[in-house]
Amino acid sequence: MDWIEFAAALGLFLISHRIPALIGVKAPLTAALGPRGHTVAFSLISTALLAWVISTAGLAPYVGLWDHEVWHRWTVNIVVPVTLALIVFGTAAANPFAFEGRSTGFDPARRGIAGLTRQPLLWGLALWSEGICWQKAIWRMARCLAALRRFRCWAWGWLNAAAPTSWGPLNGNA
Repeated sequence: MDWIEFAAALGLFLISHRIPALIGVKAPLTAALGPRGHTVAFSLISTALLAWVISTAGLAPYVGLWDHEVWHRWTVNIVVPVTLALIVFGTAAANPFAFEGRSTGFDPARRGIAGLTRQPLLWGLALWSEGICWQKAIWRMARCLAALRRFRCWAWGWLNAAAPTSWGPLNGNA
C-alpha cells in the first residue's frame, strides 16, 4: 500500500461529511430514519471511516520533516500547557481587542487576560507554532492579523481603550 488507500480513506471521510449537506440528502434521510436514527447511522458510518483513516495512516510511508532530538519533547511539554491556557482564557474572557473576543462584559478596571496580552489566542498559536512546528508561518500570520485588527478598531477609539492593556505578555501593565 502506498498513499492511494490513505488518500481514498481520507477523501471518503471528508466527502461523507460534506455531501449530505450539499446535495440535500440529509433531510430525506432524517425523514426516513428519524432524527435519532439519522444521528446513529451517521455516527456509525463516520466512526468506521475514521477508523479506516487511522489504520491506513499507520500503513502510509513515513516522511520525516525534520530530525528528532530528545529536547524537543521537553519543549512541547513546557510550551503546550502555556499555549492551552492562553487559548482557553483568550476565548472565554471578555476582550474587545482580540479577534475571538467579545466586547460585552469587558471591564477596563478588571482586564483579566487582556491585561496580560490583547491577543491571547494569537500568542497561543504563535507559541504552539514555535514550540511544536518550528515554523514561523503562524507567527507571521498572527502579526498580520493583529495589525489588521488594530487598523479596523482605530476609528472606535482603539488607542484610548487599549492604553491600560499590554500588547505582549508581561509588559508591566497587568
